[in-house]
Amino acid sequence: MSLREGDRVLVPDREHAYLPATVVQRTEAGLDVRLVDGSTHTLAAAAASQVVLADPLALQGSDDMVRFNLLTEASIVHNLRVRYEREAIYTAVGPILISVNPLRQLEGLFGPEVAQRYADAADGAALSALPPHPYAQVEAAYREVLSQGCNQSLVVSGESGAGKTELTKICLRFLVGRAHMGDAGGGGGAAGVGGAAGASGRSGEAGRSVADRRVTCN
Repeated sequence: MSLREGDRVLVPDREHAYLPATVVQRTEAGLDVRLVDGSTHTLAAAAASQVVLADPLALQGSDDMVRFNLLTEASIVHNLRVRYEREAIYTAVGPILISVNPLRQLEGLFGPEVAQRYADAADGAALSALPPHPYAQVEAAYREVLSQGCNQSLVVSGESGAGKTELTKICLRFLVGRAHMGDAGGGGGAAGVGGAAGASGRSGEAGRSVADRRVTCN
């Protein structure tokens, strides 16, 4: 790959995986790059060979990486890091949702109000315009079941500790609540959606919602 002066690149880094930089010049010693903190570094030939062009959207932290023109490992990892630092743990790649475990509670990420926005999306385009979220994936699958009359699947995969079990619970709670909303005609029936319940969604079992009890059984 031929890099030129002024190119925006991603430089391998032991601590951060990749760091954004700008090519200053090529020299006999290797490649001179300037990091965002203003420091200039000379990379030897071996290190310079691992430098890759950065997709402009990756530097900004795009919510859908399918828009990348340069879909490289470096751009994917850096994009996820940028979004993670903003507490945006969900990123789309077309119909695929990437989730990065925050290892802590994030306020305002779930709940009936958030779920309602995805349930109320007028069509597929409106649903895609919302921020990437498990609710969007489940809502799309739920609508396909209703419109096409055929089974749908959501595949949750990842390494141990990535949060697969919690994500599955999130999806099931939304699905149970969404089905309840559908039965009620889609209005005023947010009980159980997003893991919260209203008066109509309460059971006699210690005040737990029907959605929570069904998820626990699963």
